[in-house]
Amino acid sequence: MSNYEARQVNQRIGQHRTWLDRNPSYFEKTRQKIDEALRDPTLYSLISLSVSVAYLGSFFGTRGLVLLHEETDGWSDLSGAIEAYTWSVRLLVKAYYAWFPPERSSRRSTLIHRLPLTVCLLAHFVSTGDESRAREIWSLLQKPLNDSDPRINQWWRERHFELFFVRLYGSIHQVPLPGDASRWNLGIYSSIMENWADEGKLEAAFVEASNYHVRHMENTRDWDAEFDQPPFDLVPFELYAVNQLRILQGLPSCSPGHPLFHFIPPFLKAPEPAELSDVLSQVADKYGDFD
Repeated sequence: MSNYEARQVNQRIGQHRTWLDRNPSYFEKTRQKIDEALRDPTLYSLISLSVSVAYLGSFFGTRGLVLLHEETDGWSDLSGAIEAYTWSVRLLVKAYYAWFPPERSSRRSTLIHRLPLTVCLLAHFVSTGDESRAREIWSLLQKPLNDSDPRINQWWRERHFELFFVRLYGSIHQVPLPGDASRWNLGIYSSIMENWADEGKLEAAFVEASNYHVRHMENTRDWDAEFDQPPFDLVPFELYAVNQLRILQGLPSCSPGHPLFHFIPPFLKAPEPAELSDVLSQVADKYGDFD
């Protein structure tokens, strides 16, 4: 590990603080877009809601991280971010697969862009021991995992983190995976699988994975970042989840000396902010209208 990772972590929280200062009315503006989508009776409104609710997740995730970094209680905001993201994924998967396959191509990129977040949510719920929510996200992932669309198949083949965590979760819980899962290229994460029983080598693999995480907190022209959505950018839930899965097997957890790994305390679930709870209640009603 170099000083680069520590600088990137500190720079990221500074960017979050600056963004909040420059966007004091972000919640209200996004709420207006959500209200518009709530009034739209068409199926497309679920796509619009999914995008706007994800924006709220980003807002509360950003604010929660800044509050915690300032040693103020930000757990309510982080819990709210998780709830908002979860609703975003539910809405998108329901809407996307409600269309017949020929009608999906124009909306495919929205689904693909949301898949990293979906796997991050799976990792979060695994890391916090919320198995019912983890199973829900796993269930939502089954359609894109087994989608016959060539472009979606290509996306899965090009990824590393998402493939790694889906494969690990599936193998630990002995649940079905796509037929070619054993041939997936896990990239940097292959060392975690290969050194699962070697604590010394596993710690080094965790450091490598933490460095990868830091380098993938922002999208580039060539790569859709896995960890760009706060709090998933500055909280390595995927590695906390690996530890939780190890504990389920009776193995010790791993705690590498990396600035990302200890940036904030372990996640503490709290009620989401009241203003967000009100919005998500209306979103839930809208979601139910399309059952």
